Amino acid sequence: AVYCDPPSIALEKTATKTAKAGDGYDATFRIKVTSTGPDPYHGTVELEEVLPEGATYVSSSWPCVPTTGNDVHCSSPYKDIP
Repeated sequence: AVYCDPPSIALEKTATKTAKAGDGYDATFRIKVTSTGPDPYHGTVELEEVLPEGATYVSSSWPCVPTTGNDVHCSSPYKDIP
């Protein structure tokens, strides 16, 4: 048998753009996923985003679906992260 440590990932969310839109603002965020090892990560990245009260989800490059309240669940396409 060969023992393999489970892969680990880290997520970093950065606001990249905020623009006045109607009565509020549109905010754009970038999510960076990094493998923290010891082994590469292979699979989808699942993200639960808790939106602040009054915020509305608009769009994403990943498929996202509403969950409870104002929150969304997003799934990346299959990734190979060394």
